[in-house]
Amino acid sequence: LLCSQDYKLTFFGVKIGEIAINHPDDNSVSIRATSSGVMDYLWPFDNQYSAVFDSVSFGFLNLKKKINQTGLTQNLEGNWTNKQGGVLYRDVFIKREKSCQTIFSILHRASKEPPKLLDTKWFQLEHEGALFMARMVLADSLNISGIKDSVFCYHYRLDIKSTEQKP
Repeated sequence: LLCSQDYKLTFFGVKIGEIAINHPDDNSVSIRATSSGVMDYLWPFDNQYSAVFDSVSFGFLNLKKKINQTGLTQNLEGNWTNKQGGVLYRDVFIKREKSCQTIFSILHRASKEPPKLLDTKWFQLEHEGALFMARMVLADSLNISGIKDSVFCYHYRLDIKSTEQKP
């Protein structure tokens, strides 16, 4: 089952880009953000992200990032290694818990699990070698009605704090 969402990026009503989010299966997500129109001349961008995570714990399995925008080109890939118990970014190994998540798996988790499993619980968040703690705090819930149907939505606040000691 392929699930896809497409969004228009606008600035004061002028379209400047698109975002496509795809969920090829229950344990992965891919996101592509591209510039369009006048933004292609001012600040062009074509940024791609993909993440694969454990379908039960939402723990980190693979992350790819390809950034191509004015002033920044970046390619990064991280893979979970069971043998060492952590994430390997090219030749840099970072020790992590098996349940450590990415921002993408935490957001995906919020779309799959009920608030009673998420609300105010802290999760480890791995971001390119830096360790954070993240939690979702239920802000409200509401029914959004469309022309033909309606969707019940939970709104969360996302708290992220660094675990690194500051001098």
